[in-house]
Amino acid sequence: MLDLVGFSQFHFLRPQAFWLMVPWIFIGVLLLLERSDRIRWAKAIAPHLRPFMISEGQRRQANVVMFTSYITMMLGILALAGPTWEKAEVPGRTLKTPVVVVLELTPEMEKTDIAPSRVEQALFKIRDFLALNPRAQVALIVFSGSAHTVVPLTTDYDIHLEHLMGLSPDVMPVEGRVLSDALTLADSTARRTEAPGFIWILGTVPIAEEIAYMSVFCDTSDQAIRYSQVSSSPHGELGKAGFEFLPLTLDNSDIEQLNKEVFDQLDYTEDTERSEENWTDKGPLLLIPFALLLLLWFRRGWVIFLLIFTTSCTSDSANWWFTPDYQGQRLSEKERYTDAARLYTDPLRKGVAYFKSGDFESAISAFKRDTTSMGQFNLGVAYYENGDTLAALMAFGEAYAQDSSMNQAKQWQDQLQQIIGSQQDIDPSEASENNDPERAQNMQNQDMEDLGGGGQEATEEDMQRERKEETVSTDVRKGKELEEVPDDIEIGNEPVSSKVLMRRTDDDPQLFLKRKFAYQWKKKQAKK
Repeated sequence: MLDLVGFSQFHFLRPQAFWLMVPWIFIGVLLLLERSDRIRWAKAIAPHLRPFMISEGQRRQANVVMFTSYITMMLGILALAGPTWEKAEVPGRTLKTPVVVVLELTPEMEKTDIAPSRVEQALFKIRDFLALNPRAQVALIVFSGSAHTVVPLTTDYDIHLEHLMGLSPDVMPVEGRVLSDALTLADSTARRTEAPGFIWILGTVPIAEEIAYMSVFCDTSDQAIRYSQVSSSPHGELGKAGFEFLPLTLDNSDIEQLNKEVFDQLDYTEDTERSEENWTDKGPLLLIPFALLLLLWFRRGWVIFLLIFTTSCTSDSANWWFTPDYQGQRLSEKERYTDAARLYTDPLRKGVAYFKSGDFESAISAFKRDTTSMGQFNLGVAYYENGDTLAALMAFGEAYAQDSSMNQAKQWQDQLQQIIGSQQDIDPSEASENNDPERAQNMQNQDMEDLGGGGQEATEEDMQRERKEETVSTDVRKGKELEEVPDDIEIGNEPVSSKVLMRRTDDDPQLFLKRKFAYQWKKKQAKK
């Protein structure tokens, strides 16, 4: 039986195709008028002469041909109009659940009621969580009187471990406690991927206003909050709040519980109701009778006889005539990107097909095999769509390094640097001491002056020239780290990056974070 509920949604995908019926209706009216005239003309012949003057067989054959032609054309027009009554839901993309770790770095975290200190205990727990390899994208945010992103969403946990070594209340530019700003920053970080995530807060006992804010936040946001109190004080009303309280334990049972929650919701598939709905085109079904009726126009049945040989063909026969890349291209034109990606042998095409299907993990694996500048650019886009901002930044930098004319890669790189809050337009790992060749040529003789007259004595003129070369006569300047950000810094008037040669940055991560947060704070205040 027909599905009456589904059939009630019957409609045409391309109703404008019915305009093709207008000329056929006009031709049909003319044929009917011609038929009536022929009948009137036949009545003018004497009845006993009509059988000899008019052939009934030819008239019957003409009627069959006309009727068949009409039915054939109508079926073709109906097929072109695209009748449908069923929906085909587009499957949602599979995304990784993000985890945003929010760490309090107020002076209260330096207390030693929990050995060795509250902040050290919190850092131990974060390291234990990363050691369990949750396989989720993890971001790290710290807050006191201001909130700052230490590491954006990434699956490279080594980056987190490197930055954890420099975290202490001393790196924060302003004292205070703005948990609301930290939650807002964490929510915007987690929303870079459409999958709902977890916000894990490690801090001291929150006040009543903060508890109320977190409860309202849980009701209005897709992110789930887990609050771990890092102090020996009673947690008060935390257990009655609208979010879950995750008490810290002496063993790893608390971290294992959080890791299990993240692992159980690691893969998130988009709601199919939110995805675009497609209707199944039933027009091809009408092509079967259309083709059969079309065969009747041939006087001989050889075409039907040749159709018998097509029944023995298999899908493997496509490999006889088409290359795998061509087969993948044909599937891509039909928007069957997942099937096309399996056939492609070219890593660039394979990656693009996986990207269009929403499988960004497979797209990243494919683009990694393409070492060209275009492959690195596509790798950066795939990393960005997958939520790995740091990896995307490195990929765009590699693409621009291979092809300096790829301005689009440079634009992406600049935008991502602004997103992660970097004030340097250079990869710190690539920063090295610059040795001026002209100055090196004039400084070759660095031996102590021979007071006995055997050596070359420096004249006053030579010393003046040397001092001038030390100040560098060109407009290329060497960047120098400051102990603190000056108060009169002008935001937006940074020197051109191509005119700055960076010196090696300090290896102390704490000093780097302190200067970075101070810069971000002054930049934020300048915009107010």
